[in-house]
Amino acid sequence: MYNYSLKLIYNTLDDDDVYRNELMKVFGMHSYNGVTINNTINNELIPLVKDHFQLVYKTMNKYNKFPFPLDESVCMTLLLSWEYFYLFHLCIGEIKENKIENSITNLISELKKTE
Repeated sequence: MYNYSLKLIYNTLDDDDVYRNELMKVFGMHSYNGVTINNTINNELIPLVKDHFQLVYKTMNKYNKFPFPLDESVCMTLLLSWEYFYLFHLCIGEIKENKIENSITNLISELKKTE
């Protein structure tokens, strides 16, 4: 289960180890497990954000530098990268608590900067 209440700090530091540790913590892992991450993405996160992330997916595909379209699962995986994880995590928390403010807008703004 995804721990949306974890307070992330990796983006305030210049330490990849903190990022990796926080990524594993939100997925409840002590060591990296791609199967656990993919299962959580497909069974928990994609259904959770379904009604809120259509513009996120559209933006990601518009600014996509890959030679193929991105499906929801690939978008989610990319949102777990160092650049977007803290913003994505805030979105998950707001959606989970049904208190959506500006996290999705902030994420989309950051995605557009990749142009």
